Amino acid sequence: MIVSILGIATSYYQYTVANKTFTCELTLADKIISKWLGLDALLPQVFGIKATCMDAVVSLFGLDYVLWALILFVFLTLLSLVGLFSKPKLSNRALFK
Repeated sequence: MIVSILGIATSYYQYTVANKTFTCELTLADKIISKWLGLDALLPQVFGIKATCMDAVVSLFGLDYVLWALILFVFLTLLSLVGLFSKPKLSNRALFK
């Protein structure tokens, strides 16, 4: 649940702040991947940074990818809350009979 809440915060930040910047500076994620971990050198086909500033906003079915991620993280948070607060219908022993 913590990861999904952090995903909501990250998606919201990306949609409201990062998508509207005009600079092409490396983001925090780019710095972690390239400078700190060196993953872009180890697996460039997976972690290589190849997008330009004009490619930052991509849409799928009329919604930005970041909004799809936000919707997914909200769904995962709600699903984890339901699982956290729902009462189990079977006793623990009934699961193994």
